[in-house]
Amino acid sequence: MEQIKPKYVALKCPGCATAFKFPMPAQAGLVKVKCPKCGQIIPVKLNFKPVTMAPTAGQSTQPAPAGAPSQPQAAPAQPEAAKPKKGTKVLPTYAMTSTGVIEIVRFGGLLGKMGNTSFPLHEGQNTIGRADVDLPSDIEIKNDTTVSRRSVAIEVTNKEGKGYQFKLKVLRALNPVMHNDKPLIEGEIVYLNYGDSIRLGKTTLRFKRQ
Repeated sequence: MEQIKPKYVALKCPGCATAFKFPMPAQAGLVKVKCPKCGQIIPVKLNFKPVTMAPTAGQSTQPAPAGAPSQPQAAPAQPEAAKPKKGTKVLPTYAMTSTGVIEIVRFGGLLGKMGNTSFPLHEGQNTIGRADVDLPSDIEIKNDTTVSRRSVAIEVTNKEGKGYQFKLKVLRALNPVMHNDKPLIEGEIVYLNYGDSIRLGKTTLRFKRQ
C-alpha cells in the first residue's frame, strides 16, 4: 500500500529546550538528530502509516464518482517523543524560579572548617574543584586531595522569564563524582534540582535555592 509522511518533523531538544524542525527521512525507523543549538544527539523513532486502506467486506473497490465524499484516511504517525541521553535529568522550567548556591555540608566525612559554607552561582559556567594555583576553579575546595582540579562545571542559563536551568557536567573524575548517590563518569551531564547533593571525593555539596 502507498504510504505518506510529512516533509518535516518538529522536535524539542530535551537538553536546551530549543524547538526546531528536521527533514523527514526516506524510511521509517530510529534516526539520530543533532540539536542545532547545543549539539546534543537526540534519538527519534519514526513510524509512517498507510493512507490507503484495503476495502472491507461489501465495500466497492471501484473509484468513487466525481463529487462523492472521499473515504477518511489515516493520519500520518507522529514521531515518538525523544528520550534524553542516559544519565540526563530534564527539569520543568517552572521549578527553577531563582538562581542557586552551592553549600559545602560535609568535608572529609565530617563537618569541617568549610562546612556550611555557601558559594553563589552566577549565570554562565561555574567550575568546582580542588584548590590549585595553576588551575583554579570558581569554587575551590581546600585540603581535600581526593577532589580533582576543576572536577565539575555548573552552567547556569536564564530561560528568559521561564526560570533558570542548571546543567552539571563532569570534567574530571579520577575519584568518584556522585549526584544524589549515583556515580557519574567524565563527560556525563545531569540537570540539577534544588536540594540535590553532589559528592566530589570526600566532600559533599548541596545545591540550594539562593
